[in-house]
Amino acid sequence: MRKFNQFLLFAVFSLTASVLCAQLNVQATRWAVPGKQVNFNNYPATASTLNTDEVLYGINSYTYMDGPMLFQITDNVIKSPSGSILATMVNPMDNMAPEVITCEIKNDCNSFITFYIARELYIAEMGLQTREKLCYSEYTRDPSVGTINMVSSGNVLKYEYGDAVGGIALSKERADGSRFLYYASTNPYNSEFKGFVIKYTIDDDGTIDGGTTIYSGVINKPFRMTELELSHDGSRLAFGRLGYGLENDEDMDVVIFELNTSTGNLANSTPHYVNLASNDEFDDYPGIEFSADGAELFVLEAGVGLYKIDMSDYSFVEIQNFDEDYTNSMLELGRDGYYYLAKADGLYRMNSTGTIYSFATGTMQINSLLGQLGCDAYVLPDQIDGQDYKTYSPSIDCCYEHNESPIKNPSMTGVSHNPTTGDITITGSNVIWQTTSNPFTSGGQAITDAYLKGSIRIEAGAKLIVFGLSLHFKEGESIDMNYSSVLGTR
Repeated sequence: MRKFNQFLLFAVFSLTASVLCAQLNVQATRWAVPGKQVNFNNYPATASTLNTDEVLYGINSYTYMDGPMLFQITDNVIKSPSGSILATMVNPMDNMAPEVITCEIKNDCNSFITFYIARELYIAEMGLQTREKLCYSEYTRDPSVGTINMVSSGNVLKYEYGDAVGGIALSKERADGSRFLYYASTNPYNSEFKGFVIKYTIDDDGTIDGGTTIYSGVINKPFRMTELELSHDGSRLAFGRLGYGLENDEDMDVVIFELNTSTGNLANSTPHYVNLASNDEFDDYPGIEFSADGAELFVLEAGVGLYKIDMSDYSFVEIQNFDEDYTNSMLELGRDGYYYLAKADGLYRMNSTGTIYSFATGTMQINSLLGQLGCDAYVLPDQIDGQDYKTYSPSIDCCYEHNESPIKNPSMTGVSHNPTTGDITITGSNVIWQTTSNPFTSGGQAITDAYLKGSIRIEAGAKLIVFGLSLHFKEGESIDMNYSSVLGTR
């Protein structure tokens, strides 16, 4: 017998769908939004019904590669795509901020961490007070049945008191597998109302450090926000002001930090304050998003319009004739290159010039906490901006576990399959596999990459011809051939 090297990549022609040319190579492949699942594996993106039930605070989901949605998160509940409850992220809370962010632990692709901000009432010396908590929950998922097991739930990284209304942003995976988590909020000690930024480092095994304060703030410049945004390259951190509280500064409608991408710390000690409009002390800026290249920052002012900030010099323009009905929303960049925003009757998308297009009708929901503070912000899923969810694979075993191609055509002439070992045996004298006719397809749909659990064994006298199809073998598996067998390519 003659054995080919492991990880044999067997392909004659590499077929790439032309429609992908218009898509970004980053951002999530699927979103959960209230009542809908958005699929960015299609171009243009499509929306279908998703059983999210009512969303009071925030929403999120996770998807591997271009596969189906693994799970969704509505508020503090983890659900299956069908809507059944899998687990609850517990911690006493009365409400939550809209940002819910989920990442995979690099060293174990079945383990996840979800970060969120909870807010609770508690009894203090001065009576009933509010407390903001930066929380995270760790859990594992069984890939065979989809169940969730909570490892730890409602862990608190930071407490903040009084008038704190903060936000979080998570960086894409760094070269060593670690990430940065940023938390910005307000510390009201001594009535100074200082805004601060803390950076946490998450190692590739999921360990989270104690955090480093990278900005300690200026008196009477509080940081209250709907969204905290990190540019795709990790060089800038920004938020738009929430017009709430007695201590507001109209010269800080948008706050932008420049970061050192290597350390995650400040590159400049003083942030840039961008005043988009005058006499707007109590106006809200609920939506903010960087362009994929980081050259521009889009900001929605509730009830007013849309602004575009040039990151080269922090100058800005207001997009003319922008319909104010679309300004009470979070703002998210999709994998298809469109910016998404919502209003009461559905989800819409926008191009870089501010033109709005209809996308998916349905009832969207505002974050209840912000609604109580006078800001109607329709919730959207928070992504790890700049992360390519479609190709993310922390290890080769994970790649096969989540992308192993199932045998859909077991009765193919001259081919047999062992479902236990995953081995495929070729006995036919003229077996031809191509993109639309192979053991891994059913109904004629095209496949260009097949991930195999076992080996391919070509018996004596058998012949296998493969063209237009790449075969990826798990470690320790490959192609076994008898000297009288034939393996051909076209």
